[in-house]
Amino acid sequence: MQRNTNGHRLASLGMLLGVSGLAGVLIAGLAIPAAALAGVMSTVVSSSLSELPAQLLIAPQAQRTTVLMANGEPLTQFYDENRIIVELSEIAPIMQTAQIAIEDDRYYSHGALDFRSLAKAVLSYFGSDSGGGGSTLTQQYVKQVLMEAAVKKTDPEERQAALEEAQARTIQRKIMEMRYAIAVEADLDKDKILERYLNIAYYGDGAYGVEAAAHHYFDTTAAELTLAQAAMLAGIVQTPARNPVDDLEGALERRDTVLTRMLTLELITREEYDEASEVPYDPTKVRYVKNGCSGVKYSQMCYLVWRYLMTNEALGNKEQDRADTVRRGGFTIQTYIDPKKQDAAQKAVSDLVASTDPVNSAMVMMEPGTGKIVAAAQNRYEFGIDAAKGETTWLSFATPALGGDQGYQAGSTFKAFTVGAALESGVPPTKIFDAKARINFTGRIFKSCDGPFPSGTFPVSNASRSGVMDMYMAAAQSVNTYFVLLEQLVGICPTVTIADKAGLTLSSPDSTYPNVMSYHGTPSFTLGVIEVSALSMATAFSTFAASGTRCDPVIIASIKDPDDIDIPTQQPNCHQTISEDIANGINLVLSNVFTSGTASGRGLPGRPASGKTGTTDSERAVWLVGYTPNLVGVAMIGVDPNPQYEAFWKSHGRSLSGLRLPVSGTYLTGTGAGDAARIWRAAMIVAIEDYPVQQFTRPPYSILSGRVVTPPKTDGMTEADAVKVLEAAGFYVKKEQVFDESPPNTLIHPISCQPVFGGTCTMNISKGPRPPDPTQKPTEGEEGEEGEEGGG
Repeated sequence: MQRNTNGHRLASLGMLLGVSGLAGVLIAGLAIPAAALAGVMSTVVSSSLSELPAQLLIAPQAQRTTVLMANGEPLTQFYDENRIIVELSEIAPIMQTAQIAIEDDRYYSHGALDFRSLAKAVLSYFGSDSGGGGSTLTQQYVKQVLMEAAVKKTDPEERQAALEEAQARTIQRKIMEMRYAIAVEADLDKDKILERYLNIAYYGDGAYGVEAAAHHYFDTTAAELTLAQAAMLAGIVQTPARNPVDDLEGALERRDTVLTRMLTLELITREEYDEASEVPYDPTKVRYVKNGCSGVKYSQMCYLVWRYLMTNEALGNKEQDRADTVRRGGFTIQTYIDPKKQDAAQKAVSDLVASTDPVNSAMVMMEPGTGKIVAAAQNRYEFGIDAAKGETTWLSFATPALGGDQGYQAGSTFKAFTVGAALESGVPPTKIFDAKARINFTGRIFKSCDGPFPSGTFPVSNASRSGVMDMYMAAAQSVNTYFVLLEQLVGICPTVTIADKAGLTLSSPDSTYPNVMSYHGTPSFTLGVIEVSALSMATAFSTFAASGTRCDPVIIASIKDPDDIDIPTQQPNCHQTISEDIANGINLVLSNVFTSGTASGRGLPGRPASGKTGTTDSERAVWLVGYTPNLVGVAMIGVDPNPQYEAFWKSHGRSLSGLRLPVSGTYLTGTGAGDAARIWRAAMIVAIEDYPVQQFTRPPYSILSGRVVTPPKTDGMTEADAVKVLEAAGFYVKKEQVFDESPPNTLIHPISCQPVFGGTCTMNISKGPRPPDPTQKPTEGEEGEEGEEGGG
């Protein structure tokens, strides 16, 4: 709508003068002391003319934020006020007409103030308790905006004071409202003010604005409202409690009041009136919009989205500011949540562990190379505070910063980091150790980032195979002593560095151990003794799956404001942190876990998979981290330390081994391969269907053969000295007893060594000369010579 700006402003000036004239009427008619009113007017003039609130012109109405899943379906909404702002062209003309008819039928023919109505209302407003009347639609818009601004204040005292001021029945407030209305009409045309009014008005039962009201009461849009529907909505605004949900009879009466007014004003015909007034209300059309995460199908994923939003500084400096922005901003938030994968993950977890079982269980899926969290499920999947019903307000798969708990030790899954450190140091996967069933490492020298140090008490034993083996077999069979020997060889510092570069983070960092690197002096690191989350493990192993490209985990793809403008959100920040060759070497070594190791038979038909099982001391937590080049899955089950389960665990030794869960009835073996693997395979076999079959990249020969080194010289050394020198250089010494002319138990030089770091040196020990074989007959030549000799 075009308007004459100068003429509009002149009219507004006239309105201001009219307000001053109104003051005279009030003085004369109500006997208000002129001095008192002068003080009020002076305050109003100084504030209302020079300090017009910006929100009156920029339409700050709160509207709901919608969260979408990957397939475009809504996950939930976040809002303080259930509102969807629409343009006037998206509101049915009959709705506009109905609202104007009942609120301000001369709206398009008067200015910001309607002096005809105002004169009638002056005595009523200032002389009685009921008051009211005389306010134009523009004045009502001003009042609504001021109240909206008051509600938005975060400080409770400031909010209450602003609300009281906006609703105060004082001369000062009324005059200020009028002057604000005049100022608004000087800057906005009638259509724009009407549009904003229809968007800000409250239509009862939690519906703000006409679009949300149309959805809520009639399951339709504002553009498609009928006369009967529009009349009912228009009638609700003055008395929001008389809506068809809370007071159907009252709502129908208000509808008919609006229809009568429209008929009187000749805005509708008698036929239209009769037809609309006979339309019954259909309560089955009522639709409620979810707000927040409670009661949402994927409530825990919803909460994870919320936690990501609460760490997004683009939404505000403080968490409370971010929460207000999300609940009032009308954003559209697109996530990576895949319903098919989420259903598969949740079913896999819930089929094994009930929400009220005394354990925590989780399954996380993440795409390597993108950081996308496509699914994350846990046995306590309902968001709420009733623990007896299996509800929870934290995430067993996330870190505390993202709403998680204290995490769990991940056991032997950490051996993957030692594999990486070994390959990076030049140790080939054919590296041999004699991994005895028990080795006491107490007092042995380990290397931290600060240098060598003797270990404290540290006895290590195997729960699986023992003996002489290479890295392939040790990883497949999860041999503890092998990996402590390997960590001792390459150092703890390179091991924690690989973990850190892969993206592993602590669940509960503190001043002593603020990050993964702070464990560089912990020999048991390779055995997974620090507490981590499933999401953190998914991040780290995704780095391996993506050939060394690390991506931060993300669940939000985009945030758009109501004008379709992008709001910054967390990015995966993908970058190479581990060389491709090393990562591909890790993938090759860990593939044996599925082909011939602890997870044998738990793989994915027709697809390659790598990974690592993990079981902690006392079987308090079990894990399987398994992955393909397309998708990483992390499954875990752990003892729930919640006090409500204390009595149960006291009688069951706080171990998962041999435990039958009391609610689900599932029997647990207390191993990653026996328990967590069941969840992993059930979820992954469904989720992986959406990805093409892809092979891991084979590492180059240089990784498989190891770093070339020159073995130390051992010529002339005794056996004991030679062993000491070679082992100190990282070589495995294999002793073989051979026949030789040397005296028995003598070291035979030279010693044969593979010229690679961590290679094998074969040390031949003399058994003395080979004795004659009494069963072997002499040859003919030997017999003839003897005969001739004997005959001579």
